[in-house]
Amino acid sequence: MSQRVSKREAGEYTAGDLAREVGATLRTVRFYEEVGLLLPIRRSRGNHRLYGEDAIRRLRVILDLTAAGMQLSEIRQIFEIRDRASSNAEAVTRFNGILKERLEEVRQKLDTLERVNNAMRYTRDLLAECASCQQPSDGSQCPHCDVAHRASSADDSGQIFHDVWVRPKPEG
Repeated sequence: MSQRVSKREAGEYTAGDLAREVGATLRTVRFYEEVGLLLPIRRSRGNHRLYGEDAIRRLRVILDLTAAGMQLSEIRQIFEIRDRASSNAEAVTRFNGILKERLEEVRQKLDTLERVNNAMRYTRDLLAECASCQQPSDGSQCPHCDVAHRASSADDSGQIFHDVWVRPKPEG
């Protein structure tokens, strides 16, 4: 009696399997195939695209790099470096150049995210103090409040609170 081996056990994945494996949508997998970043290894008898194990790793890299802000053309360039370079040294130099640029951009984004994260936490803490405030909700008394004063005298951390919460409501 022959036992049928599933495509996953054979190291082959449908587009849907691949999407589920990395937490993406089927449309995402198809899109990356359409733009040439993912290639199926073959088609099934039913004409379904089948991908190998390497497609899972490649798709994760693509998703991570796009989440980090890289353009698809840059991602394609990274995957093609070794094929287009005339030597290993050239490929290494080109890849290091791209990584250096991207690392600086990611560092800047992380700095911004950290600053915004701190400001949001500080604002959340200040708003907790405002929850029991008995003053009118029009914000007219906020500029005179101790909480508002602390926010305006703080570094960038109090900026969100001050600019959104303390300002008087627009007339109209």
